[in-house]
Amino acid sequence: MTASSEHQVETQTFPVELLHLIFENLDSSDLKACSLVAKLWASLCRPYLFKKVDLSPYFSQKTKKIVIKRIARLAILFKKYPNLIDSIRLINFTLPRVPFAWHPRKVNVDGPAIPNSLSTVIQLPKVQTLNILLWECGITTREAYHAGTQYLGWRILLDRCIEGNQLTTVSLSGLSNLPILPILSCQKLTSLSMVCCHMMDVTSSLPALLAEKRGFALKHLKLRYVENMPLSLLSLCSFLQTIEELHESAFSQVESGVSIPYSSRFPNVTSLDINNVVGWDRRTSFPAVTSLTISGSFNGLPRFGNLEKLHLSFSDDLESDTYQDEHWDELSQIIHESRFHLTDISFNVFSESDACPSLRGIQTLLSSIKGKNALRSFGIRMEELVTDADEWWLTSYHSWKQLGDTLGSISDFPHLQEVSFSLLVEASLSTKEDVQEALEEHGLAGGIRVVAGFLCKSP
Repeated sequence: MTASSEHQVETQTFPVELLHLIFENLDSSDLKACSLVAKLWASLCRPYLFKKVDLSPYFSQKTKKIVIKRIARLAILFKKYPNLIDSIRLINFTLPRVPFAWHPRKVNVDGPAIPNSLSTVIQLPKVQTLNILLWECGITTREAYHAGTQYLGWRILLDRCIEGNQLTTVSLSGLSNLPILPILSCQKLTSLSMVCCHMMDVTSSLPALLAEKRGFALKHLKLRYVENMPLSLLSLCSFLQTIEELHESAFSQVESGVSIPYSSRFPNVTSLDINNVVGWDRRTSFPAVTSLTISGSFNGLPRFGNLEKLHLSFSDDLESDTYQDEHWDELSQIIHESRFHLTDISFNVFSESDACPSLRGIQTLLSSIKGKNALRSFGIRMEELVTDADEWWLTSYHSWKQLGDTLGSISDFPHLQEVSFSLLVEASLSTKEDVQEALEEHGLAGGIRVVAGFLCKSP
C-alpha cells in the first residue's frame, strides 16, 4: 500500500459527524487548509467555506476603477456546484474607500451585465444576514434601487435575498428609492439598520396594509440620516423592542386626504435616543420607554408616560424667545405626564450667548412638576459664550441663582437628593485678571477656577 493510499484510509476513518463538529468551529484559513487534505474533506469543508461570503468590490490602482467581479465568480461556482447555493448564510457587499480626489466622481457599482448562462443561477434562498454598505466608502451620493436589474451588483443581491425570505438581519447604507415594504415583509427579519438611505414611496400600498393590520416581525431598528420612512408603516412593527439610534431622520405621514385610522404605538420599546428627528405626530406614543435621550431639537415629540430618566442635549441658538418657549412648553407637558415616575433629569447645553433663555426654559420645565414629583437627581453641564465677566454677572448669574433657589425648595422637590452644576463660561474680551477681579468684586472668587478668559464652576 502506498503512502497516499494509507493517508486516504486514515482520513476516511473519522466519523463524518465528528468532522462536521470540527469544521463548523474553524475559521476560513483553517477550513481552506483542511479542504486540501482529501476529496472527502474538501466536499465537507465547502459548505462552511461559503457560509459567509464577501462580494465587495475593490479599487484597482492600475485602472483607477472600482472592480466588481466576485458576484460573477460566485455565479460560476453555483453553476459548477449547485449545492453551494444552500450554504450561504451571510453576504457582505461594501464599497472600498476611494482616494479623496474621487469623491466628486460617479462610481459605478452596478457590475457587469448578467450573462444569459448565469441569469437563472444566482439564487440565494438561505441567506440570513445581508450587508450592503455604500455610504462608508466616502462618496455620499446615494445609489438608487430599481427592480429587475440586469447587472451583477448590489441590486441583484438585495432582490435575491428578499425572494429567499430567510433574512433575519439587514444593514444598508447609501441607498435611495429603497424598497422598504418588501424588506419589512421578510417573515424572519428581526434586525434592520439603515444609514443615509431614502425610502421608496409606498403611499399607494399603505391603506390596504393598515386596514388589514398586517404585522411585521422586526424587533431591532437603527435609523441614521434616513428620509421618507413611513411612520404608519413602522406602527405595524408590533414586536419592536429596541431603537438603538434615531438620528437626523425624517418620517413621512399618510396624506391628509387619506382617511385611515391607525395608531403609531410602540408598547415594547423601553429606551429611546432621538437626535433631530422630524415627522412625529400626536398619535405616536412610547408607553414603555423609561429612558429618553434627546439631542438637538425637541419640538414635535411623540408621547411618553412612564419616563424615569431624561437627558437633554442641545445648542441654544434659537432665533426667538417665542419659538423657544413653545419648545419648552411641549417638553414640560411630556415631563408632567411622567412626574410620578421621573427620578433623573440631566442637561448638556451649549449657549452662543448668555444662558438666560435656556435657564428660563428649564425653570418652566421644573414648574410643571413642582410639589408632586419623584425627582431625585438633577444635573446641568453648560457652556456659555459672553463678551466679558461683567456681562455674565448682569445676565446669567441671577438666572442661575433663581434655579438654585427653585431646586432648594423641599416642599416643591421633597425627594431631591443630588443636584450638580458644571459651568464653563468664555468671556471673549476678558483676560484672566479681568475675570478674577470681577469675581472678587461680587464675592464669587472662592470655588471658581479661572483659566485665561474662562471661568469654570464645577459641583
